[in-house]
Amino acid sequence: MIRLFLFEIKKLSRSSYFKFLLTFLLVVVISFYVYAYANTTSIDTIIASEQDMIYLAEQQVTEIKNKIDAGIEEPGRNLQQDLEITEQILAQNYAILDALEKQDWSTYSTLLAKNYESSVQIAKGELLQQSINKYMYPTPYTTISLGDKYKWMQQHAIKPVFPVHYFSWMTAYDEEFTDPVIENFVLTSFNKHSSTGMYFSYELFEYGLSLIGIIFLLFLFSDIVTKEGYGRNGPIQFLRTQPIKRYQILFVKLFTVLLISIFLIALIWGIALLLGIIFDDIGDWYYPVLIYGANDVLSFMAMGEFLIRSFSLFILLLLFSYSLLFFYSIITNRAILALGLTITTFILGTQIVPQTFQYNFSHWIPFHYVNVFKIVTNEYAFLHDQFSFSLQVGLLSLLISSIVLLALTFTIAKFRKGGIG
Repeated sequence: MIRLFLFEIKKLSRSSYFKFLLTFLLVVVISFYVYAYANTTSIDTIIASEQDMIYLAEQQVTEIKNKIDAGIEEPGRNLQQDLEITEQILAQNYAILDALEKQDWSTYSTLLAKNYESSVQIAKGELLQQSINKYMYPTPYTTISLGDKYKWMQQHAIKPVFPVHYFSWMTAYDEEFTDPVIENFVLTSFNKHSSTGMYFSYELFEYGLSLIGIIFLLFLFSDIVTKEGYGRNGPIQFLRTQPIKRYQILFVKLFTVLLISIFLIALIWGIALLLGIIFDDIGDWYYPVLIYGANDVLSFMAMGEFLIRSFSLFILLLLFSYSLLFFYSIITNRAILALGLTITTFILGTQIVPQTFQYNFSHWIPFHYVNVFKIVTNEYAFLHDQFSFSLQVGLLSLLISSIVLLALTFTIAKFRKGGIG
């Protein structure tokens, strides 16, 4: 079996098609990092912004003091009270600037949480009284979760991804906006970038651990079965002269593509982290990722743990994808047709599953788990109000579906004359 595995690896290493796609993948990763790096808001930019705020606050303090010294009174305004409030704000801005310059992230997050505390208390009161539209931005859930995020970052002394202002945070509860300008500003601020290794990995795999990644890897291994059809004088002819059972050939091929896929995911993560280390910083394992829970409960998970859980689901998703590819390959014995049928099945599957939510078995349909990040954050479960969709159920569903498909494939391969199995 080991020799057979090495035989498959050797064939792939000699494939120009395989090398081209790997080179293309590397170019995409590096290009995306360049984009993320160019769109990262630097600490210097935030420091300059804070200095501008301090300058304006100092100007305001001076103006109010001059009015008080000149004995000027303004109807409906208490200048002395305004002076005290402005001086408090100025002191807070100085403290924030000092934390930024020293990169004291624990203190910085503590100051953010303190400044935001009154908004959190108001949001909790609104939630209890149900006095506002609970889906209008910013919803009470969004406000409260942002306060919790500041506390999480303070606890773990995490360097934030800028900007961190009020409008840079939103949740799936925010369905409506009062103004399209505000909506565009919030969406732009929320979809921020970072050139640190960990956060860049998060951005990269948000796209990669999806149908895009599945299709790429299917193309990468699309002809591993069909190119060796019996009677084509290919490597399969040599293998069948050896003391190897037919099912072992198919099993080793599946094992090979799955193992190489896992290696590629690990390699890409390593490259993403390395790029961050070289050009910025490795980032924070404990950077918070929002997790949705039943009964409007929101919590956070460390980004490193979140990525590992996402990888585990995606690997089972790949096993299901390769099971489909092998199944269609055995039936059609044509690489293009097998690849087309596999991708079509996935696309149709993702289009049909929204119609299955009414059924009790819906969460066992594997096509629900294509959007890995939304499954792991429970956003998919939240949006459909069905928390039966979870990482654990997804893993089990994909594993069972893969086993069934592989059993059919091995059975057909065994009895089909001239087949690979």
